[in-house]
Amino acid sequence: MHIKQSESRDHNKFIVYRGQAMISDEIEKIQASQGGLLSFNSFLSTTLDEKVSLHFAEQAYKNPNVIAVLFHMEINPKISSVPFAFIDKQSAFKYESEILFSMHTVFRIMGAQKLKERFWQVNLASTSDNDEQLKMLTDYMRKELGEGTPLSKLGHLMLKMGEFDQAEEIYAPQLDSTDEKNWRKHFHLNHQLGYVYSEKGDFKAALLYYEKALKYELDFLPPDDPSLATTYNNIAGVHESLGDYRSALSSYQKALEIKEKSLPSDDPTLATTYSNIGLVHKTLADFTSALSFYQKALEIRQKTLPPNHPDFGHIYGNIGGLHQDMGDYSTALKFYQQALDIQEKYLPPKHPDLASSYANFGSIHSTMGDKSKALEYYIKARDIRELSLPKNHPDKASSYNCIGSVYSSMDDYSNALSCFEKALEIQKQAFPENHPAFANTYNNFGSVYSSMEDKSTALSYYQKALEIRELSLPPNHPDIATSYNNLGTIYSAMENNQKALSSYEKSLEIERISLPSNHPTFVTTYNNIGLVHQSLNDYSTALSFYQKAYEICKKNPQLSESDEAAMTYNKIGSAHHAMEEYSTALSFFEKALEIQSKSLNPKNRSLTITYSNMGLAYHEINDYQKALLYYEKALEIEKKSLPDDHRDLATSYSNIGLVYCSMKDYAKALSFHEKALVIREKKMSSDDLTLASTYSNIASTYHELNDYLNAVEFHKKAIEVREKSSSVDNLQLATSYNNIAIAYKSTGDKTNALTFYEKALAIREKKLAPDDPSLATIYTSIASLHNSMNDYSKAIQFYEKSIEIREKSSSTDDLDLATNYNNIAVAYSSMDDKSNALLFYQKALATRLRKLPTDDPSLATIYTSIASLHYSMDDYPNTILFYKKAIEIREKSSSTDDLDLSTNYNNIAVAYKSINDKQNALTFYEKALTIREKKLPPNDPSLVPLYSSIGSIHSSNDDKSAAVEFYEKSLKIQETLPSPNYSSMSVMYYNTAMAYQSLQNYEAALKHAERSVETARLAFGPDHSEVKENQMLVDRLRNKQ
Repeated sequence: MHIKQSESRDHNKFIVYRGQAMISDEIEKIQASQGGLLSFNSFLSTTLDEKVSLHFAEQAYKNPNVIAVLFHMEINPKISSVPFAFIDKQSAFKYESEILFSMHTVFRIMGAQKLKERFWQVNLASTSDNDEQLKMLTDYMRKELGEGTPLSKLGHLMLKMGEFDQAEEIYAPQLDSTDEKNWRKHFHLNHQLGYVYSEKGDFKAALLYYEKALKYELDFLPPDDPSLATTYNNIAGVHESLGDYRSALSSYQKALEIKEKSLPSDDPTLATTYSNIGLVHKTLADFTSALSFYQKALEIRQKTLPPNHPDFGHIYGNIGGLHQDMGDYSTALKFYQQALDIQEKYLPPKHPDLASSYANFGSIHSTMGDKSKALEYYIKARDIRELSLPKNHPDKASSYNCIGSVYSSMDDYSNALSCFEKALEIQKQAFPENHPAFANTYNNFGSVYSSMEDKSTALSYYQKALEIRELSLPPNHPDIATSYNNLGTIYSAMENNQKALSSYEKSLEIERISLPSNHPTFVTTYNNIGLVHQSLNDYSTALSFYQKAYEICKKNPQLSESDEAAMTYNKIGSAHHAMEEYSTALSFFEKALEIQSKSLNPKNRSLTITYSNMGLAYHEINDYQKALLYYEKALEIEKKSLPDDHRDLATSYSNIGLVYCSMKDYAKALSFHEKALVIREKKMSSDDLTLASTYSNIASTYHELNDYLNAVEFHKKAIEVREKSSSVDNLQLATSYNNIAIAYKSTGDKTNALTFYEKALAIREKKLAPDDPSLATIYTSIASLHNSMNDYSKAIQFYEKSIEIREKSSSTDDLDLATNYNNIAVAYSSMDDKSNALLFYQKALATRLRKLPTDDPSLATIYTSIASLHYSMDDYPNTILFYKKAIEIREKSSSTDDLDLSTNYNNIAVAYKSINDKQNALTFYEKALTIREKKLPPNDPSLVPLYSSIGSIHSSNDDKSAAVEFYEKSLKIQETLPSPNYSSMSVMYYNTAMAYQSLQNYEAALKHAERSVETARLAFGPDHSEVKENQMLVDRLRNKQ
């Protein structure tokens, strides 16, 4: 039609118009490519009437997700490279003045103008036959499409353009209609359909067609015919997609042997095979071999292709991916950018290869911890795939899986799950029931549910993934090992260490068969096995597995300074930390930090783990400033790289809060614990055990602030979470019960304290061995509570249980055991069972004397207790002996004005007085008084008995003046007290009156005698014998006046 019309057509230039929708990326590329070429990948309908095209553009503008574009195309009919025809007579819409251009007509971009938001005008001009740039590209494409029928060339072109459905529609009918004897055509069509199905993700169908093609070749060609190489190459690619790396490598090697014999060293197809072999080596972590093959491929491409050829995008992308796996992110980014620059310039904006490049950028930014950039690139890849690929193409599922994984790492679990659901929906349409791709998606589901602490759901998805892999893959496929590793991780999180260990060991068994001995996967598996042994407190075995992981890192040049090596050092350090070998632990954490500091692109997550581990170790050795320093370094990285409400931030806030608690800065501690709580309440389910720990931390901080009511409230919250999510006999729940009991006891609510102590005890007695030291602790707590409630028999019962455990599990000089002996002695003393009290005080003393220096202050306390007990038994010599021992220690270790020393002086004075050693009694009373008058206010009630006692001794020594002086001091204080002890005052007034009588000061004597009567009446009532006796003194004194 073009040729026919051209004979009668006016050859003057004219303008045609077209209105359509485009995506934003396409218009951006047109704008950036002014002066370059633009091709439409279909027959192009245009109009001579600008209003008609404007109408189509305005219709497109109504869709807010696209850009409306009005094309102005200047056409020169003299240019034969632009075949077109006026079809207004043939068109159903004659008013449109339609002109149809041939498929893939090429125009030059003359300019682009933004008319308004989302509305552009693009000016194009037809190209001429002598356009050098177009001629170069066209010549190459003709050469690449090769010989054959027009239909065959069209099919090949569709493949190059990524239009796989159209390619299938071209090839499939030909296969049905071709004579069986025409083996070459059958081979070609089967081969092309194999490629189509491979690109569409139907690998089993692809393998079927490729094997049919190979059979035709092997039947009619010698085994080293060059054409066989391509088929072997493609069959290998399908095996690789199915995860059968051995078969893949075998087929690639067959292809390579043929090509190296039959082709020149720079043949482009040889480059393809080198690339493919490189990819298999990369998968097997043989990075040196992989790079070698990629470099061979690149050298050939550089010799044989124009510099703007899209195939460079593939090879640059492959090399970038290899460097990413090697941890060299800057080099990886450089190659990814080279690939993208070529593809953005020379491929259509919806081409699938562009999506792959964007996905590569998403992957590396995700690895580097820049989740927002990763998400941006993954979404770009998805958008292209949505536009360019069939509805259920597997690459779309891949995009959703990648996007979902980023959302998961950002704790956006609802969006992550939504993406994985979309991926799964596509895969169900694209793949047979047990295709390995399903396992990847199920793993992603498992990972999200694991992060959400829904371990049972996570486990079910990990098991689904394993079932599919065991059905669809060879028994020793690395992906099966990965599934066992995932199962081990979730079993470990569920504290099912035996199942975790079994799963990890199965993974290790497969890896030893299927992977090279220095593969990075072994590092992860050995570390995971070590972690289980560490959880079982088997630190030597844990360290042996960590050491195996380290040996792989050390021997593999790609790993020796890698994040995996740093992670392994962290694991070794954590084992030493658990063994309380903190200096050794720190040395390994520092090695991890040294590796990470050298890295140009340290992974944020791994660096924060190292800083946090160092903070933890410094916290344990009480170097709180360094602990804070490293926790704050971790927090600084997290604030820059994570959302404000990310869980890792909560962990750092919590760690810092614990350090401030240890520093006794409880206000700051509370502030950081509350920051952690805000995030965790927002991001975690209400039954997440981490919430329980946070509530407990806040409760403990309130307890230290003496805010016991708030402490109780937060302990209640912790218990509520643990009761929901733990088994009824969980030991952490027992700890929460114990803690709230302590808080209740501090508020004076002994009933609730006892209730929760008993709940804690019930769990511990069920879960722990009968001689576990933590049982001794809670028996002691319950005993102490019963003691405070004056239920001494029960107190003794529980103290005995505690002592029985400690005597079995501790050394005979254990100080906790000494404390128990002391406490049970106090209880026996309270029951007036002095012999048992003395027995246990002596046991406590013997233990402490073996363990402590002779001048330890706690020895003074127990000497005092024993002295007091001897006094109550009227054994005054032993009383004095033990008070002297207490005084000797306190005079050495205390200041000379220590009030406890004053009490000892007072008590020994009382003992001396009891044996009528008035001189020593007075000496020690005066020592006690000197301290108290210095340390206490002049009207302190504790001065009263001291003044009274000194006065009494002076009186008994017939020093009545001195006696009166001290009696008056005693009475002066007592008269000012808001709640006087009238009984004591009555005695003191009486004694003072008697002293004044001896001094013949009858007026003062009478005054004090009368006061003794008044206070006796207040103390005992008017008819008491003491009132009558005091009244008799009054009467005698009045008679003397």
